[in-house]
Amino acid sequence: MAPGTQIGRCYKVIAALLQGQELDRRAIADLIGVEPAAADVHINTLIAEVPGIKERRQRHRRTIKLTGEAALGAASRPLAVAACFGASLARLFRGTPYESLFGEVRQGVVRRVKKPRDFDEVRRKFLFITQADEVALPDRLAILDDLVEAVLKQQRVLIEYTGFEGDKRSVELSPWSIAVYDHQLYVLGVGESTMLRAYRLSRITEARVRVKTFTYPERAAYDPENLFRDTFGIFVRGEDPVEDVVLRLSPRWKTYARSHRWHSSQQVSEDGIGRVLVRMRVRTCSEFEAFVLGFGGEAEVLEPASLRRRVAAHVRALHERYRDVLPPPLDRAATSKRSGSTKEKGVGRS
Repeated sequence: MAPGTQIGRCYKVIAALLQGQELDRRAIADLIGVEPAAADVHINTLIAEVPGIKERRQRHRRTIKLTGEAALGAASRPLAVAACFGASLARLFRGTPYESLFGEVRQGVVRRVKKPRDFDEVRRKFLFITQADEVALPDRLAILDDLVEAVLKQQRVLIEYTGFEGDKRSVELSPWSIAVYDHQLYVLGVGESTMLRAYRLSRITEARVRVKTFTYPERAAYDPENLFRDTFGIFVRGEDPVEDVVLRLSPRWKTYARSHRWHSSQQVSEDGIGRVLVRMRVRTCSEFEAFVLGFGGEAEVLEPASLRRRVAAHVRALHERYRDVLPPPLDRAATSKRSGSTKEKGVGRS
């Protein structure tokens, strides 16, 4: 036998198994050109040495097949890292079967990499950091499961929903997607109107899946990436206009603004005296107003004028609410007079 012939025969058998074939002694004998007795030796060796090889006997016929994770072949390191990042979302589903299933997927991929020991302590090496998980889980796991089935099977669903201001209503909708936004779960669907709405899982108190199905929209009619391209949050409301926004931030935000992306349309520049200009094209909704107000006095809306007025109204309301602890306003005339008097006495800045 020529050198390497035996190894080559083993490779041929393993290659056939990796392709999903179920082999008996005759099939192996024909594949590698040996007698059936020699094929039995290959079968015994593969069962003993190769993980994932399963033997099955039917009367006098014995077959082997590669099953389970081994049948999937080796996993690349990038695939394993991706599985680790994906599994870090498990904490959002704390207390539900989804939490452990994320871990099982990660473990199944990591076991198939060339050096699985490199992935020790992966829970601490690849992180999704959030300060909270989904408040509706695990109490409303059954509702989530029903909604998942409705999305997969394209079935209408009747939900009992509590709005932001506490109003309760029944909504029958076609659920198009289940989305994660800011550690919360939402159902995106269309009800009696043709407008797509986001319904927060924590405010769905009941869900009844209907027998009636719906046709899933074509990508041209519903593409989540395009849908949320101009939004600044999860809620999409037609009455909120998409506008070109210009914010001016104080100088200390320069490095952060240049290294952080709040929105895909964001452009950052300077105004010539060190202050940062941030331009975006977004839907100027209440969520965006809250974003601007989050900077406190270190942000100013330059455009559009309508947004500037709305933010100013919020600031005025805040002033009224905290006026009991605010210092008294400066009297500009008195301040100017004192400044002029000081100059007349010959006292200047050092």
